[in-house]
Amino acid sequence: MAAINVYLIKDAKLPSLDQMTEELKLPEFGAVACFQGITRNNFNGKQVKTLFYEGYESMAVKELHKLSKKAVEDFHISGISICHRLGEVVSYRMIK
Repeated sequence: MAAINVYLIKDAKLPSLDQMTEELKLPEFGAVACFQGITRNNFNGKQVKTLFYEGYESMAVKELHKLSKKAVEDFHISGISICHRLGEVVSYRMIK
């Protein structure tokens, strides 16, 4: 059975990529592919300092699980781990 992990993080420190992918590292597979999105610092030529993400948490987790299960089935992958932020997210350039 594939590992499916979904995290909604609100106003807390994000887990590291190592923490998120540890369960996905299996000896029968040769790689773990990662995508890490960041909050861009511009939109339509205007500076973005921060974004605020809202969500209905129980529905978001349910939908992310559903999408994850479909990805596992459609692409024959061993597992998936998703972390999505809620609350205030500062632009990548603002935190460097």
